[in-house]
Amino acid sequence: MNDQSNKPSNLNIKRFESLSSTNEHAKQCLENDEPCPFWIVSDEQTGGRGRQGRDWVSIKGNLYASSAQIINANGSKLGGLSLVTALAVYDAIQKNSQTPLDLMLKWPNDILINGAKLGGILIENVSNPDAEFSHVVIGVGINIQSSPVVEGRDTTCLANYDYFISRDDLLLVLIETLNHWIKRWDNGNNFAEIRQAWCEKAAPIGAPLSVRIGHERIEGKFAGLDEKGALKLELEDNSIKLITGGELL
Repeated sequence: MNDQSNKPSNLNIKRFESLSSTNEHAKQCLENDEPCPFWIVSDEQTGGRGRQGRDWVSIKGNLYASSAQIINANGSKLGGLSLVTALAVYDAIQKNSQTPLDLMLKWPNDILINGAKLGGILIENVSNPDAEFSHVVIGVGINIQSSPVVEGRDTTCLANYDYFISRDDLLLVLIETLNHWIKRWDNGNNFAEIRQAWCEKAAPIGAPLSVRIGHERIEGKFAGLDEKGALKLELEDNSIKLITGGELL
C-alpha cells in the first residue's frame, strides 16, 4: 500500500498500486468491520468489473475508486444511487474544467463526452435486503489520461480534451460532490429532485434509443425516467415500456 501521509486528516482513503478490483477490496474491508465511510483507490485493477459482470479495462493513469457508505434505506430506493453518483461525477469533472465539456449522462450508469464513454459506475449492496439500513459500495471509473479499446464502443479520456488533472485531485472533488448529492437524495426520500437533475444532463426527451435486453433489441425514443428510476422507452405505437435492466446501444 502506498503512503497515505498526504491525505486530508478527515478522510479515510486507502491507496494501492494494484488491486484486482476496488469494489471487491471495499467489500472485504466491510467484512472486516472497517468503519464507514471509506474510499479504496488503486493505480490499476487487474480484474475490474462493470455492470452485468463485464470486464472493466483499468489502465494506469485513470481513476479507479470505490466508496463504502452506510445508507439508511434499502430495497428499490437504493436504485437511485446510480443517478446520484452520476450527478456527482458530472459535477466533479465540470468543476475542474477550464471550459464546460459536452458531458452527457447515459442510463443507468455511464458518463459520456460527445457520445464516447468517459466513465462508469458500479453500485453494490452488500447488506441483507431486509435490513433497515444498507452497506453500499459505490465504484467509479473515470478515464483521465487514456481510454481503453472496447469492441463495439467508442471511448475517450479527459486528456483528449486538453483536460489535465491528477487522479488524487479529481478524487477529492468527487468526494465533495458525492457527499453533496447523497445529502440531497436524503436516503431516497428526495428522489424526484435527483431524477429531474439527472434528466437535465441526459439525452433530450424524444431522442432515439436502442436497448438490448439479453438477445432482444428494442427500438424507441427516450421518454424520461419513472418514479423509481426505470427508463421510459416510447415505442412506435406510442406506448411506454419500462426498462429496469439492459444496455443502451
